Amino acid sequence: MNNEINKMLLKEKINYDKLKNCFSYEFNETINDFFIAITRFVNSNNKKNINKVKEILMFLRDNVDSFDNDKLETVVIGLLDFKNNIDNKEIIMVVDNLLNDIYYENSDEYKLDMNSFLNYLIYEDKNIRRIKTFLTGVDKNFLVSEQYDSIFRELLNKFNIRDREIKKYYYKVSLLMLDRMGNNLLSKNRNDYLSILDELKIHSEYTDDLCNIISGNYVSDDVLLSRFGVNFSFPYKYDINGVIVKDKGIPNLRQGAITIDKNNTLKMDDAIFFKKNKDNTYTLYVHVSFVPALIDYDSIINKEARRRYKSIYVFDKVVPILSNDLVLNKCSLLKNSYRNTVTFSVKVDKNMNIIDNTFKVSRTNTKVVNNYDYSTCDMLIKNDGFDDTSVMLKNLTVFALNNLDNNGIDVDRALRDNDYYNSLTSDRDISRDMVFVIMRYMNYNISKYFRDRGYPYLYKYSLFKEDEYVNFNEVVNNNKSLIRYDDLVSDLRDSFFDIRLSSKPKNFFELDCYSSSTDPLWKYSALYNQYLINNFIFLKKSDTDSIEEWYNVTRALAKELNLKKQENKNIETVCKSLSKIRSRY
Repeated sequence: MNNEINKMLLKEKINYDKLKNCFSYEFNETINDFFIAITRFVNSNNKKNINKVKEILMFLRDNVDSFDNDKLETVVIGLLDFKNNIDNKEIIMVVDNLLNDIYYENSDEYKLDMNSFLNYLIYEDKNIRRIKTFLTGVDKNFLVSEQYDSIFRELLNKFNIRDREIKKYYYKVSLLMLDRMGNNLLSKNRNDYLSILDELKIHSEYTDDLCNIISGNYVSDDVLLSRFGVNFSFPYKYDINGVIVKDKGIPNLRQGAITIDKNNTLKMDDAIFFKKNKDNTYTLYVHVSFVPALIDYDSIINKEARRRYKSIYVFDKVVPILSNDLVLNKCSLLKNSYRNTVTFSVKVDKNMNIIDNTFKVSRTNTKVVNNYDYSTCDMLIKNDGFDDTSVMLKNLTVFALNNLDNNGIDVDRALRDNDYYNSLTSDRDISRDMVFVIMRYMNYNISKYFRDRGYPYLYKYSLFKEDEYVNFNEVVNNNKSLIRYDDLVSDLRDSFFDIRLSSKPKNFFELDCYSSSTDPLWKYSALYNQYLINNFIFLKKSDTDSIEEWYNVTRALAKELNLKKQENKNIETVCKSLSKIRSRY
């Protein structure tokens, strides 16, 4: 059937009578193939296809009157999934308008039974993303308070169940409902909700957290300490000025490097520089704050970092892996200050393709010229300036686009034709994409460097099975723009699927949560990898005994960090949820 729908929709002049006939007699199969086809059209980024999809969606809107309520629910689910799987703002707006037509249809009564449909999504469909999209996509005035109240009460009563995964699911849905209900309803019925939760025979972290949210008694520092073992302050004092800086004989490097981070970021742990060479090649540099230059592996500070395992954000505070004064005063790559760094570099040809076998790792003391947030950097990227930073960012942008989209951009034209260059960057958060491309490449290559030499290394193992990996890679390679979708970006950031698991057990450890991230100031796995870089690359401790010793230590650490992750996995989820609701009271 899919081929038939494809052929029908690919024709220059679509036979809508025939398509309507398919909807009449083979609805479920047709609607599924229909959304698969138009998703593919939108993701092709072909202007002609975009216009065709608009026309096809108008056909769907004109035919909603012929659908009964069950079919309408299927159409709405299809539209919600379609909206989640495309990135075209113009089409998303058309979909939103179409959903509004289905919901309201210019009449006093809704065509779709919204209350019934929401219950169907919660208890039958059980897809959190679709529930969230539905709740945020409909008019906030649609459901009266009593209807939200009824749905939320039913959810609370459902918590009296032993299945932990289902309980976790109800918890997530409850948070979405609370977000929609607002202050007045929650305040009015607070005691009723708490009474339902208190009467439940089975308590868990989810029901306890809902009690905290509803009652307004938010988790205190003392509760976090007793419940999760979270200690906000470092348990000892030390003189930051006395921290040894092992930088003797290390070159001071000032080359115009910049940091690019989220707004209000205080810890800048990596910087980027891109220069043109005399032979018309380029060199890309990534400088990462190098903690082993400040903290010995056997030091108390490092042992405390290992105990904490990662920095955790709790409300407006941070439980840091390293003390804040150390991170902010000695480690952050603040402008006009030399900092100890490990520098990764690679050469790039004139067509902005990475040159094989040019990846290098070295020790430097780096001085950056500026700290930028994403929005400021985007402004610089999209202006027509000719200062050193603007030219570097333009070159970096072309490099990132060439390696991210793989859509055959004309590199030479992009570097000399501002109109063409601006058309490539106009609707993108390009600095965020740029950092993603560069860090992904550097992370992959430092992991590969260790793999090729048989050294131990902590990294994030992909949960993809072999066939899933092959299929996913094929999809990404055929349409690089797909990786801008939230779900695929999440997979790319959470999995090193470019690295295959070696047949030799010593080469990799299946951690499923750690990587060769360039954030050693935030999580211990990245900091530990820096100690490995220091030992095997800079101190050249590559004899057999040293490697075997570090393998044994790394295996033990892998288990320890996974266990720690398991023990504390709910802390940030709990605190973020409470923080989100907290602002309403």
